[in-house]
Amino acid sequence: MRKIFSIIVMALLAITLVACGGNNNDSQVLVVGLEADYPPFNWQENESNDYNYPITGQVNMYAAGYDVEMAKLIAEELGMELEIRMIGWESLIPSVRNDQIDLIIAGMTPTAVRREQIDFTDAYYTVENVVVALADGPLANMESLDDLEGFKGIGQANTIYDDLVQFVTDNHGAERITPLDTVPAVANAVISDVADFTIVELPVALGLINSYPELKIVFEPETNVFELSDDDLILAIGVKKGREDFLNSVNAALATISDEQRTTLMAEANQRSN
Repeated sequence: MRKIFSIIVMALLAITLVACGGNNNDSQVLVVGLEADYPPFNWQENESNDYNYPITGQVNMYAAGYDVEMAKLIAEELGMELEIRMIGWESLIPSVRNDQIDLIIAGMTPTAVRREQIDFTDAYYTVENVVVALADGPLANMESLDDLEGFKGIGQANTIYDDLVQFVTDNHGAERITPLDTVPAVANAVISDVADFTIVELPVALGLINSYPELKIVFEPETNVFELSDDDLILAIGVKKGREDFLNSVNAALATISDEQRTTLMAEANQRSN
């Protein structure tokens, strides 16, 4: 009897492990990770409304933004239930590699270093980087990157923003200071004169200006003056390596979202993040 009972227990345990195992292609839940601190791509709200989405494991916290809208559309196209988890920037790639999430949709550029760790989808947004500084400061009327000579720049740690500050330091005489963990922290550094400028994507800059009227876009280049690679000029969705079929499915879902629809979603996200 004990042997039979043990066999039954082991069978039930095996079923439970399969049901509770990591995310895989057969799961009906699409788990997306993002910071919820990067408007207009993603941010958090405390009350439910018709556009935000509950954050798993957080009481009265909801995610909103362009990334959230993309996650909804992808989940709908895949016929999966969406789950959103709030994860710090540094933990996003480890989380997808360890099967804690299926996708990173967090305004991430698919750099060569990141491509060594995870796979990326096709572009879900095209990047345009701009220089942001005090509206009434000495950089308010800058005309070229050479005007940054001698000024202190700050970026977000472990992002292309910090790389861009390093670029203008190496090539245009600026001074790079220690990056900070979040874009709001970077904005406050500029406002408090710890730094003179930062470099961010255009939608992020617009969101910052809405939140911090002291700031202004002081330089919006018409060409690729930062000498970025093709990968650095797009945002893509992160996927664990080895999930080729799943990656193809996500790309197919992305292909159903038109450029016009993406433009509208970003405009709405910018308006809502004010």
